[in-house]
Amino acid sequence: MLKKLFPILIFTTFLLACTTSVNDSVVIKDGQIVHKDIYTINGDIIVGNNSVVNASCRTINGRIVIGENSIVKKASSINGSITIGRNGRIKKSVTLINGSMVLDSGAVVAGNATTVNGSVKMNHARILGNLATANGDLFIEHHSVVNGDIVIKGKNSKNEKRKVEIFLKDGSEIKGKIENKAKNTEVVVHTLGGSKINGDVIGAEIVYE
Repeated sequence: MLKKLFPILIFTTFLLACTTSVNDSVVIKDGQIVHKDIYTINGDIIVGNNSVVNASCRTINGRIVIGENSIVKKASSINGSITIGRNGRIKKSVTLINGSMVLDSGAVVAGNATTVNGSVKMNHARILGNLATANGDLFIEHHSVVNGDIVIKGKNSKNEKRKVEIFLKDGSEIKGKIENKAKNTEVVVHTLGGSKINGDVIGAEIVYE
């Protein structure tokens, strides 16, 4: 009897610890402070301006939008985009599978930012950890900074050929290295407008434009 009740108790505890939604979106109002994890399936998570989420935002088949001057502990999405608004902040990491990631002016990710199949666009933004992708182009523009490394990773079959392009523009900077760890993946780094890479470039081609 206890063995049958144990999974139910775990699931009930999970529901009590989270704001959970299926087939609907969760909206955090402007200026609101939230301490519970937010979890959606087939629904968006919209965080208003000047809000604080001292927990994780996680969604499957939905997008996450973080408003201006708002703070979120951690964000992850499967099959949906993540947008961090002007002066927004992620206190830990951002993880995205199958979708694009946008960091608007003044946005900061204090940990690592990872995407599998989707682009990343930084506009005068900063990532304090590493930026990693398997199959998405990176647009690092308007004095954006990656404090850590850029890593291209993932496993390829022998017959699969991929190309990942990194556009480093407008005085942007990579303080670490750029490393291609994926076999059969061509990585091209376009460096424009006085941008610079402080570390080594491993397994990738640099094009100065």
